[in-house]
Amino acid sequence: MVLVAVVLAGCSKTTPEAAAPEVARPAVIQQVGLADAGAKLRFPGRLRAAKRAELSFNVPGFVAEFGLTEGSRVTAGQVVARLDDAVFKARVTAAQAEFERARTDLDRYQRLWDTEQAVARSEVDDRRSRLEVARTNLAAAGQDLADTVIKAPFSGVVTRRRLETFASVQAKQPIAELQDLSSLEVVIHVPQRLLRNEGSRAEALAFFEEREDLSVPVVLRSYATEADPVTQTYEVVLTLKSRPPGLTLLPGMSVTVLPFSSTAPTAAKSPPADAALSIPLTAVVSDATGGTFVWVVGAGGQVTRSNVALGAIRGGDVTVASGLNAGERIVTAGVSALREGMKVRPLDAR
Repeated sequence: MVLVAVVLAGCSKTTPEAAAPEVARPAVIQQVGLADAGAKLRFPGRLRAAKRAELSFNVPGFVAEFGLTEGSRVTAGQVVARLDDAVFKARVTAAQAEFERARTDLDRYQRLWDTEQAVARSEVDDRRSRLEVARTNLAAAGQDLADTVIKAPFSGVVTRRRLETFASVQAKQPIAELQDLSSLEVVIHVPQRLLRNEGSRAEALAFFEEREDLSVPVVLRSYATEADPVTQTYEVVLTLKSRPPGLTLLPGMSVTVLPFSSTAPTAAKSPPADAALSIPLTAVVSDATGGTFVWVVGAGGQVTRSNVALGAIRGGDVTVASGLNAGERIVTAGVSALREGMKVRPLDAR
């Protein structure tokens, strides 16, 4: 019996499988800084083209012409790509011939009915139906032939090429991305609590990393009505009201957005003696004992719980009396879904 037990115990041991690499969870991450009565709300964001389109053929085929490269400029109506249209032309020719036969057939039966009534009325109606079917088939074949050519729907720049010439392509398969760089917009992600507070503020200022001394007014264009299931933030889209002089703006550039109520000019000065650390309220988590903590992001992207003592609430922020140091990075949205040691990455990182 002892021997059997030992054997069974040995069989129960399994070789541990290699753990699958952990996927970093996207998160809104903010660096902890000092705050006084003039503390500002800041939202990191990205530029994107307001008008953009994925270009694709409506029919499958073999790409015969696609000479544009990424960065190529096109005008509205310009040919971007073509499929080999030999098969489609043959279908149009066959459909045209069938249409002509159906029309001739109907004319003959109609004359026989009108002059001698040598055929039944139902036969005339049948030939008329055949003509309509042939007409529909001819129109469809013509449309398929026209769909072998992609033309630019608007003037812009080819920002991404997804297919090479002489490749086979399926219907609706994207082959390139076209963007109109003359009109740009800013995309930011706002936590639910701040969206309620800031919803009535339709205007703000955008600052750019390349020229932090320049700012551009932006106005609210749209916002998502459903939160991102991972970060629990809402996407807000802002339109640039002008272009900063001497600065080239391109999709993907980093932007910092400040609501107008947070952009009132203040004189440059050293932090006051009573300055405290300030963090968004959305970063604070309450535990079962009534304590509060935040998730601190380490150098490797892993989060660690840090208990904090809170002070005064100012708008959407709260001061921290202890538990954090200036310069530390914390997660400010979707904190309830995090666990000790979980890996995160900045929301805009890919």
